[in-house]
Amino acid sequence: MAQVRKRARRTLVCMNCRRNKSKCDRNHPCSRCIKSGLQASCVYEDSPPFIRDSPPNDSGALSSDGRDTLTVDKSILESLLKRVESVESNLRASPVTSYRRSSLLSSPQAGFSSDKSLVFNLRRALNTNALGEFKSNRWRGMLWQFVMVYGDPSFNIMRDFSAHSDPLHFSFFSIYEDDLTLSEIPLDQLDDLSQKYFGRFHIRRLSPNPMPSDITDLMHQISIQKINPGVCYNPTSTWRNHTLLDQIRELMPPYLHTREIVRLFFKLQLPGYQFCVPNIIYSSLERIFNIDNDLLRDKVTITSSSDVAVIACVFLMIRITTYSLTNPYNGVSIPNSSAPNLGFLGTIRSTIDLVELAEKLVHELEPKVDVNFQVFQAVSLLFVYRLICPEGDQFRESGDVGAYFSEIVYLSKALGFNEVQVCCQEANNIKESENVPDYYKQRTWMLLLVLDCFLACFFGTNLAIRHDECDFSVILQNGTYWSEQDDISQVLFKMMPLCKLAHEICEKVFQLSSLCPVSELIEDLNNLETLIFDTFGGITRFFEKTSSLSFRRRATYMNLAVLFLCFYSCLCYSLYVYFETNGNFDLSSFYSRKFLTTVFGTLGFIQKGLLITCETFFGYASWPYFSPIVLICNKLHLLAISVRIRFASTLRDHDSKYDNNAKKSIKVILSKLSGYEEQSVGFAAYFGQYQNNAWWNFKSFRFGQHVITKLESSEQYLALCSKARVRFSSEEIQRWEEDLHEIDKQAEFYRSVFQAEKTNIALPHFSVLDIFHMDNYWYGVNCVRLYFKDAKFNSMFTESQPAGEKPSQFYYESDVFGEFPFV
Repeated sequence: MAQVRKRARRTLVCMNCRRNKSKCDRNHPCSRCIKSGLQASCVYEDSPPFIRDSPPNDSGALSSDGRDTLTVDKSILESLLKRVESVESNLRASPVTSYRRSSLLSSPQAGFSSDKSLVFNLRRALNTNALGEFKSNRWRGMLWQFVMVYGDPSFNIMRDFSAHSDPLHFSFFSIYEDDLTLSEIPLDQLDDLSQKYFGRFHIRRLSPNPMPSDITDLMHQISIQKINPGVCYNPTSTWRNHTLLDQIRELMPPYLHTREIVRLFFKLQLPGYQFCVPNIIYSSLERIFNIDNDLLRDKVTITSSSDVAVIACVFLMIRITTYSLTNPYNGVSIPNSSAPNLGFLGTIRSTIDLVELAEKLVHELEPKVDVNFQVFQAVSLLFVYRLICPEGDQFRESGDVGAYFSEIVYLSKALGFNEVQVCCQEANNIKESENVPDYYKQRTWMLLLVLDCFLACFFGTNLAIRHDECDFSVILQNGTYWSEQDDISQVLFKMMPLCKLAHEICEKVFQLSSLCPVSELIEDLNNLETLIFDTFGGITRFFEKTSSLSFRRRATYMNLAVLFLCFYSCLCYSLYVYFETNGNFDLSSFYSRKFLTTVFGTLGFIQKGLLITCETFFGYASWPYFSPIVLICNKLHLLAISVRIRFASTLRDHDSKYDNNAKKSIKVILSKLSGYEEQSVGFAAYFGQYQNNAWWNFKSFRFGQHVITKLESSEQYLALCSKARVRFSSEEIQRWEEDLHEIDKQAEFYRSVFQAEKTNIALPHFSVLDIFHMDNYWYGVNCVRLYFKDAKFNSMFTESQPAGEKPSQFYYESDVFGEFPFV
């Protein structure tokens, strides 16, 4: 028998190098393969029949034996191998020496070597057969390695193959609750499917561009937990058994109540509605609440990361809607046509717990890895709520609004919002079945452009969208096709020329390659003033020009008008400080008047708007409208203080050239300035009270204390007092009189919001001296003067830059006027 067995031996051939082997020893690789640098053992000709005899099939579909065999195109395997090799090279350089026995391995029962790396097994699969076929009962571990690598965007696999004309399919056995079923899945769904399979591993995924240290940390985590999640996949546990699921079910209202709240959120156009598509939310709610399943109806279940993002959106919508409807902070009732019976709101939990849980869910999703529209909606709503949250709503991780916004811009670019070109048919024939229509994408991109200017102006954040990434010509060409029903699109389209110029100005301000010449800034400021007048018809003609518009569109117009007027005011303020610093008091006086008249005129513009359309602006959707002007109001009194000191110094001058008429004019000017300050601070206090926004209030009402802490020594600020006493000339006094007369005409301060009968509000009047007490009065003033002496500030508008020095920006962290990005 032994001789028979000996005669039955066959000569084996290495399928890699075609070299004959005289011994049947699978544990030793072919020496020629080793010399050629292939780190894989030989694969012999007498391998199982399913490898040797399978028919060619380049399409990646199932082979003839159906359920038991899977084929993958060789080009896909080769691309995978290149991706994984790049990660493996970083692993070799890391201090983790046992990486070949860590998470890159499949488990021993997976059907291949448990002491070799994923690269080893990928090479082995490539060497086995040009088709890359896998037997399910032996290669299941290898199969799910492919699922995991495909699903992880860190390897950019889906992007590599998305350019094919015919969508590639990756067929595999979908393991779900231990039920083995066959399915053919498009590549874009592999992310969710691989998440289901690897969801039980609490492992943080790598970013799209991992550093060696990131991989080292990942490997250390994996080696401690002794698990096999593949290369770098899921950060959370399975959502069916996630630790947050019980909390989600506890806080989520019943389906009918949830749907009604979401309906109100969109119908009332509450803050953040612009970023959401109702159809997506409604259809996702039906799936999450199992509406089509009688056994599980009304029980919240989660099957994918998209469901998690939608739940985060719903929690934020509940908080925003219930807060808006149950807190009529001005006593104005909700119109009956807009609000049905809201008695059920009393049973809804709408506390800060909703926001905290929504934030946790968003952080679990890792938005820069899970790129889909549902995640975009969740992050956008979190950003909006970060701006408008009521007092006491503090986030677990406070975060910077600029960071939130950068995340939104990243997701919008990944989803192609900036590449959409809307045609007439698309904009006017929107089907209900469309998930994310192109008109929505372009409208959202326009909104992001405006918000980018807003954040740059009021928070000093660098532009998240570069000017060369904005194809304004496409937007302007396609804007004429917007549907008449889409109020915000119509308004945003008309704002685009202003937004384009504001973007150009911001880019000049924040660019690091060169300084911003003051002459260019003056020219841009003049162009901005002209555009504002052309767009809004001027403050005095605005209400006449917009009288025929719906109240929603009118409100949106007014909100954006305030934004760009404040942007213009910031530029005036920066030029005032620049010329004051350089001793050009004629120009500094000119821009200080520009600043004061613009801000006070804007206040009157808002107050008139409040009187004319009181219910619109004081209703449930008004609270985010005036945040910009609140901030400006609480800062302009510093400039007004400086101006009043100069007028007071002029008044005390006994020189004969100041006749009695001039002194009388100065007294009138001082009286008006005092009244305007009182109105502005009171106005800001009004909105600060009813907006109840702790984050804005911190910037507004602690500013006086912040100024005092910036003082260095009494000798310095006392020495600077003399500069504050530079006298006004007679010509300047006359100009001030003329400008203040214009303010009186357009601002209508004497018909202020405090006396408006419709609002039925009695507010105490605040004056500057209530904030800066007499003892601290000069501290605030001379702190301003001390700031003028700062060398870094003096170089901001310098035409020529000294060699070897980096240019300064308009602002920096230790800025005394920290709320103005330009100073």
